[in-house]
Amino acid sequence: MTIKTLSNLSKIRNTQMSELSRNPANEIEGIIVAETEKAVLIEFKSGKQVWIPKSTIHSQFSSDKTIFQTFLIETWVLEKNNIIVDEDLLVKNIVEKLVNQHSDNLITIYGIGSFFDKNLPETWIKNDIDLILVVKSIEKIPKEDWDNRFYPRNIEGYDVFTGYNTIEMYQNKQKFHELSGASYEWALIEIKNPKNSKLLYGEDVRTKLPDITNLVFDYDDILARGLYHIHMCLLFRSVSLYFRH
Repeated sequence: MTIKTLSNLSKIRNTQMSELSRNPANEIEGIIVAETEKAVLIEFKSGKQVWIPKSTIHSQFSSDKTIFQTFLIETWVLEKNNIIVDEDLLVKNIVEKLVNQHSDNLITIYGIGSFFDKNLPETWIKNDIDLILVVKSIEKIPKEDWDNRFYPRNIEGYDVFTGYNTIEMYQNKQKFHELSGASYEWALIEIKNPKNSKLLYGEDVRTKLPDITNLVFDYDDILARGLYHIHMCLLFRSVSLYFRH
């Protein structure tokens, strides 16, 4: 299914201009999944789906279920349904919680993955936030956090993944494999290259990491991981399309 993009903010209904002054509204992007006479079911970028009363949408919109469009929705409706409008504020709040939680053991936090990639198409659904915490000691990470590091925490409709590494793990491939389930080469490239990661807190440790120009890749491992992610993406898409229909 081809997803197109449409902006309707210039088409605010004239009869609702005075109402906007009484009921503040926010711009937010999404795609219509279903519609009734009085409401539309919108899937937002986080992947979260919410029924929104048409009376609280102050921009014209298309009922086409293949169009990714911008809506002007009353703020109270978004807040009631825990729909995040300011993604930067969401990340800031998550980072502050992690800083307080790991305090003196934390060196830095990087954001990686599609959520932090500003070059992706507007139609790209960003429903997960991947964070890498570089810490002084793995042993000082709370046991619950370490045991659940491969599982996401749902925060405001987003799946938040937190990975833990030390500078020593990045410098020693064998030690990295002993403590991490990730690909060493991929993990190193993600952090080392500023285009692949965003510094969110603390010291920028990129200069302390090994050079990536002479990495030796395990292509069988890369293929296996690639096929796994393709399988999961197709599975997610099939389930999503099934529930839409």
